[in-house]
Amino acid sequence: MKLRYRFLVNTLVTSLSLVGWTLFLIWGLNFTSPAYSARESRPFWTEKSSFIEGEDLLFVGVASRAQTVEEGRRQAFEQGKVELMNFAQITSAEAYGLVIETQMTFEEPNADGTMTVYRLFRVPLAKLLGIQGRLKAEGRVQAEVLDKSRKELEELQKTLIEKKTEWEQQRRSVEEMSRLFKEQIRFRSGQVCKLVGKGMTKSEVKSLLGKPDSVIGTDYWEYRNATVRFSSTGFVDDFYGC
Repeated sequence: MKLRYRFLVNTLVTSLSLVGWTLFLIWGLNFTSPAYSARESRPFWTEKSSFIEGEDLLFVGVASRAQTVEEGRRQAFEQGKVELMNFAQITSAEAYGLVIETQMTFEEPNADGTMTVYRLFRVPLAKLLGIQGRLKAEGRVQAEVLDKSRKELEELQKTLIEKKTEWEQQRRSVEEMSRLFKEQIRFRSGQVCKLVGKGMTKSEVKSLLGKPDSVIGTDYWEYRNATVRFSSTGFVDDFYGC
């Protein structure tokens, strides 16, 4: 009797345990997190930014918390273009004739009433590679032009430095000539006072000082700043300016 009683008790406990676990699993399935369910329902491509499939490059634009579906699609398109330009290293898809095609969209409502929109785009990979090749070629040409311009600028700077040095040498030469000329003026003017004496004839003055720089009338001979005056009879009458 006791053995039978224990057997019934153990069977009842085991049955209750199985029922409890079954109820727990059912409750867990019914109360799974909405966010978890939403993530599970998303297409695989919503977790990517870009990927290659066959002969196409696919990339994803995402708009979070858009006020309307239309606004979300527009924002997702703009974000998709940014992803493409970052991937391809170009500044404008339209400028290179690259047509962006929408493959599909996935729209997910948020708890606050806004929408999160995922938008999958496609471009031919060959077209994109062609654009990248052209950009690299243009970049090389620009680099060559810049390098040529840099060398020309360096040559111009070198020429300017040489010209400046030449001009400086010429300026110093002019200054030296001016100094020598002034010294010569002072020398010749001083010679008048040292060598010329009153009563000397014109031929004697010319033999000592040389031909005058200028003659005023017949009686005034100028040697730089000094002037020799002759009398009407042809003799030195006076001199001054030295």
